[in-house]
Amino acid sequence: MSGIRSAFLIAFASSNAVMAITFVNSMILARLLTPAEIGVFSVAYVITGLLRTLREMGLGSYIVQETELTELRLRSAFGVSLLVSSCGGVLVMALAEPAAQFYREPGLSPVLLLLGLNFFLVPFGATSMSLMRRQLRFKALALIDTSSTLLAAITAVVLASLGFSFMSLAWASLVGTLTSVLGVVLCRPANLPWAPALREWRRIWGFCSYLSVSSLLNFISYSAADLVLGRLMSMSAVAYFNRAFGTAGLFSQVMARAIQQVSLPYFAEQNRRGEDLRPAFVQATTLLGGVALPFFAVLAISADPVIRTLFGQQWLSAIPILQVLCLAAACDSLNYLSNQVFTAKGQVRTQMQIDSWGLLIKFGLVIPAALHSLAAVAWAFVISSVLMTVLRQRALYTIIAVRWIDLARVLHSALLPTLGAALGPALLVVLVPASHAAVLELLALGCAATLGWLACLYLGRHPLRAELGKLLGKWRKRDGKQL
Repeated sequence: MSGIRSAFLIAFASSNAVMAITFVNSMILARLLTPAEIGVFSVAYVITGLLRTLREMGLGSYIVQETELTELRLRSAFGVSLLVSSCGGVLVMALAEPAAQFYREPGLSPVLLLLGLNFFLVPFGATSMSLMRRQLRFKALALIDTSSTLLAAITAVVLASLGFSFMSLAWASLVGTLTSVLGVVLCRPANLPWAPALREWRRIWGFCSYLSVSSLLNFISYSAADLVLGRLMSMSAVAYFNRAFGTAGLFSQVMARAIQQVSLPYFAEQNRRGEDLRPAFVQATTLLGGVALPFFAVLAISADPVIRTLFGQQWLSAIPILQVLCLAAACDSLNYLSNQVFTAKGQVRTQMQIDSWGLLIKFGLVIPAALHSLAAVAWAFVISSVLMTVLRQRALYTIIAVRWIDLARVLHSALLPTLGAALGPALLVVLVPASHAAVLELLALGCAATLGWLACLYLGRHPLRAELGKLLGKWRKRDGKQL
């Protein structure tokens, strides 16, 4: 368990670094580019994302969970990745002009042509990164991830300041991919073969077919607003919703991303040993809930200074959308680890079925909502998240016997920390008039939330209290050794 904690801390530190770089980059770009310009890239990125999920095919998860990973199977995974990615790159470029005509936005064409180049580069790093995840080499992965994010951010800011408009984001994406591939080549396992193969493609397809379809459905559902709003409303509407959605996704970019990187290898190893996954899943979800639910409560309360500080006055329309989306994000946080369990148990078909329902639910709610307002679309996301939680909990009960009482205990344990974190910021918002110094206002809200959260963690004896105690103990030992 200590090895998992160390891996999580490394992944968590990397996610924090990536998030910090991304957020500073977003703050700068929000002042260099207009909502319409950012909206153009957002729609293009979603279009390529549809094919990107098919390109990945769940190959990374296959490599992590494969019980008998031979050299031939690794080579076959690389060969399949090369073939599918090349086809995807050609298809993205072919769709550039039709997509521009469909959305009535000429700028989509050059963005898609440039983003299509990423497809030809990614296979040379994807297989190696997956094997490094299987081997729990999170230090090297953290360095690669942070470096590629930093160089992409610098590229975007420099080109945007030079007047490259939305193309600055497309060039930044290509630079990030090149950096990641170069880093993986330098850090790749010594025994990893270069030569691709296809002899084991049937075994790979048997696992990846359901997972790739599931990933595609999940991505379409995740990007429903971009796809629908870009057609039914405007590129500015896409940008406002995307800004609120991205801010609400802060937690998943930091904490959940780190946990998910570690949890799949951990759950897969536990499953290979024949151990029960339910205790580990419930414990991890309890720890996650003790951070996630307070975070989203505070974010909803602090939405005004958050948007004003991070993105400026031209993004104020995103504030009410963000407040509603915090409810959806809080609900989604209870399901962060469900897909990792499904994959570790080999239940990728179940995952695909759930994601199919999720796609139908999301579009069935978002399309009519988009005909009304952005706020209605945000509430459609909330309803969708609640329904998806019900579906995932039912599947978890069938697969690892997670019960509704387990979810109730997770929520109960998170109640006091959430109230403690939210009380101080709520009082400040109600009693203290909003100031023009949004940064100072945000700092005051953050300090009040942190103090209230920590106090209630310790008073309520939340399981996070023990984890924080262990972490502090390790730091004290290190300080003692240095002295």
